[in-house]
Amino acid sequence: MIGNIEPDGLRCNRIGVHKRVNGGKAAATRRNKPMAGRRQFDEDETLERALMCFWRNGCEGASLRDLEAATGLNKSSLYNAYGSKAGLLERCLERFSSRYTSEIFAALGQRDIKAAIDAFTGALARRFERKDIPPGCLATMAAMEEGGAGNEISQSVDREMAGLKRQLFLRFEQAVSDGQLPADTDSDALASLFLALTRGVAVLHRGSSDHASIASALKAAGALINNPPRKDN
Repeated sequence: MIGNIEPDGLRCNRIGVHKRVNGGKAAATRRNKPMAGRRQFDEDETLERALMCFWRNGCEGASLRDLEAATGLNKSSLYNAYGSKAGLLERCLERFSSRYTSEIFAALGQRDIKAAIDAFTGALARRFERKDIPPGCLATMAAMEEGGAGNEISQSVDREMAGLKRQLFLRFEQAVSDGQLPADTDSDALASLFLALTRGVAVLHRGSSDHASIASALKAAGALINNPPRKDN
């Protein structure tokens, strides 16, 4: 799961210089991969600004010029620090998961399953009411834009979605074990349903001003717990 990956050490934008005796000239070589070295900028601030840029403009829509303007770093510095635009996006997705997604899923920790789901959908609704962040969900946008591409971003998104579904599944299984849900509850189907719901309302929030429909959908989600899907006998 992306959210479980902690940011690694900063990679700076120094250029490795190799000297050779050949007419007294020194040859400078640039590498395409991130390079280690002394901290040149505030990485926490840089990643947050880049995250907001991707979130606001889209994973594909955010140009290098947009990212330069958002972070205050030039193209060379960004590439030397993160390897590529995709490398920067992957770090931003990790940050989004640990900072924004985790606070929503933390609501599932309440002991009573109905209270947990109410807290979960309530936290999501409050997220969508915030004016200080872009609409929608960066991880969902990445899934829509990069899903199925077979690249590193696509694989990261797949792991993220699988991890979110796993959290939901385990919570529903715990509720079954505690006698709060029927013994024949199909926890896998219920987890899939809630994952689809959270992704769907994120898309609706991104592309529509009909926030009343979002609120209605989230409110109705709580009723699913009263009549969960059952396993086939």
